Amino acid sequence: MENVLSLLKQLSVDYQLIEHPIFSGVGASTAYHQEKKLPGSRVKNLFLRNKKGNQHFLFCVKPFKEFDKKIFKELSGHKCGFADSLRLEQNLGLKPGHVSPFGLINDSEKHVQVFFDQDLLEEDFLYFHPNLPEASLQIKPDDILKIISHLGYEVQVVEYL
Repeated sequence: MENVLSLLKQLSVDYQLIEHPIFSGVGASTAYHQEKKLPGSRVKNLFLRNKKGNQHFLFCVKPFKEFDKKIFKELSGHKCGFADSLRLEQNLGLKPGHVSPFGLINDSEKHVQVFFDQDLLEEDFLYFHPNLPEASLQIKPDDILKIISHLGYEVQVVEYL
């Protein structure tokens, strides 16, 4: 988490660190955000791979949207499925449940392509794990795009569902 906070400071990004219990699922996370009346949206971060397994994708989308392989193929040009925990560890240095754009810090080979749901950009704030599941960072959408760009990635903002 320290490398994430250091990056935010380096880029002069305003954020709020929110420590919370480790959530057992989306329902628990949703309940927590509603109880605390947190503005903005949580983000579902999906780590995907193409059929051959030689290309990986980070897809950031609104949490209530279901992943549709056919639609993502139209967006990415690849037939994709979920990457396993080994691929997640190898590419982003993360464990399942910890996925966020901040894992891109660990992708030294820039092997991952980033897709971002346009609907997220309409929110005042977004929430991402700082590579640990017991906290979230409240951050503005423009700032997360700035961070991803600073890390050397071209973000593909897409209309999804």
